[in-house]
Amino acid sequence: MTKTIGVLGGGQLGKMLFEAGSPTNTSFIFLEKSKDCPASLVCQNQLVGSLQVAEDIQLLATKADVLTYEIEHVNVAALVRVEKDGTPVFPKPSVLSIIQDKGLQKEYYANNGVATLDFALATIENLSDKVAAWPQDRFVLKHRKGGYDGKGVQLLTKEKFAALLAAQDNSLNSEHGYVIEKLANNAIEVSVIVAVAQNGSTSTYPPCEMVFDPRSNLMDYLIAPSSLSEETNAACESLALQAVKGFDSAGLFA
Repeated sequence: MTKTIGVLGGGQLGKMLFEAGSPTNTSFIFLEKSKDCPASLVCQNQLVGSLQVAEDIQLLATKADVLTYEIEHVNVAALVRVEKDGTPVFPKPSVLSIIQDKGLQKEYYANNGVATLDFALATIENLSDKVAAWPQDRFVLKHRKGGYDGKGVQLLTKEKFAALLAAQDNSLNSEHGYVIEKLANNAIEVSVIVAVAQNGSTSTYPPCEMVFDPRSNLMDYLIAPSSLSEETNAACESLALQAVKGFDSAGLFA
């Protein structure tokens, strides 16, 4: 019997999900605000609606056997509701709550034995004091929520931060708070995809290196498979498995 997967978001990842899943006798339906989204190029089964509107998400749930999401900017409370009403959601909405909030991410890593850079959490009220108390002059300032594709993330010095603050620069505006994070010097960013089945079994894809444009803070290109040693690749895969273990959820994680 053909199952239908309801996907919140119809971007490039949704398009690739359809292309990978359609040969398995699986049906898809996408919820996306734009009828001309990338997924529409390969799948005509689409609801035009908002990923933030509970009624739109509930309507999607009535047309699918299971829901998933290809973007993090989704109404989590609505997903919790449809899950309680009987539609499975993978990964679990509780996972999305962590993914959406960089502060919760850092706390999750710290509480689950996942190596992470030193950090401090701040609000708009105590941000200046937190920056002043930070031990290094250079640091990374991240908005806890809403940042993507290089937005909401800044490499700063304390002098640069003071100048932005004095100018009331919009880049510092965040109603959800901030993460102040230690700068990783001479670091290589590596991505590992982990697949977790409903029975808890896992598979990992070979690590790949992500090379970023320092001006735009966006990924420029991938090196796949990575050029790292077997020992380093194995360590990356082990760290990735540890990172998803505490989620207690099926899903595809990167």
